Amino acid sequence: MARSVKSKKNSPRTKSAKTRSNSKINTRSAKSVANKSAKRNTHKKQLNTNQAQTVEVVIDNSVLKLVAILVLGIVAVVALLVYGKTTATITTPKAQTEQQNVQQDATELPSVIGDSPVLGKADAPVTIFEYADFECPFCRRHELQTFPQIKKEYIDTGKVKYVAKNFIAVPGHKPSAEPTAYAAYCVYKTAGNDAFWKFKTLVVEAFEKGEYGIPSSGEVRVSNKKKLLTGLREVAKKAGADLTKYDSCMKDLKDAKAFVARDQSYVESKIVPLMPSGVGTPMFVICKTPKDNNTECKGPVIMGAYPFSQFKETIDSLLKK
Repeated sequence: MARSVKSKKNSPRTKSAKTRSNSKINTRSAKSVANKSAKRNTHKKQLNTNQAQTVEVVIDNSVLKLVAILVLGIVAVVALLVYGKTTATITTPKAQTEQQNVQQDATELPSVIGDSPVLGKADAPVTIFEYADFECPFCRRHELQTFPQIKKEYIDTGKVKYVAKNFIAVPGHKPSAEPTAYAAYCVYKTAGNDAFWKFKTLVVEAFEKGEYGIPSSGEVRVSNKKKLLTGLREVAKKAGADLTKYDSCMKDLKDAKAFVARDQSYVESKIVPLMPSGVGTPMFVICKTPKDNNTECKGPVIMGAYPFSQFKETIDSLLKK
């Protein structure tokens, strides 16, 4: 008897097994696709994270640069307030040409006494040249705080003589600094050397305190020339000047202007070319006293309203030579 053979193809059990097998394959394929997709997404996230970090680094670097610039600016302002240096570069055509050949500021500068006012003994071994203007606040600080110590320890003892020179580094000072310099010259020429030094100190005090009718505000002194000149006349009288001679000198002003211009021209032609970074007030050149008033000497420079200790160090060093 022939047996009936059941085809596996038609077997329900076989179909079910095959279906399960296909389902597993599909599940594995789905997982593989999901894993690959997840890896791509993870890679994208990593790229985005790295890009974000890069942006953060760029931003951080920019912020750091800005902070560094601000810090440097603050340091510069503090240095200015502490040391009192005002800097204004004078640029004459000759100075510009000569500065091109100078790489750094000179450590020694030239000066000559000429017929400038001098305080101290003629044979003092060291000479200090002061370049200043009356409107410069740092020049006044030096006059009131440091100069008295220099005078007491070195000028009065015959070790140093002190020479006054006119130099206006800041153009904005001219409206009041120039008339005051002319008045100082007229006192010097009509009343003598001692009267000049007395006038110089009295004017500085008047500018600071608003005495003798002179405004304590620089803006008022600049804008109200008539009031300034009236006050300067009172100071000249207090210093011992003959007002008739003083008035005559201030009316003409020919000699006074030439005297002040001579000092300004000397700085612009002889000193500015040696100082590429700028020349400011007050400025001091300290050197061994030359053989006569018309001989140029060279010595260390102090630029700014530095304390007495700075001058003492330089003066003592020159006295030992």
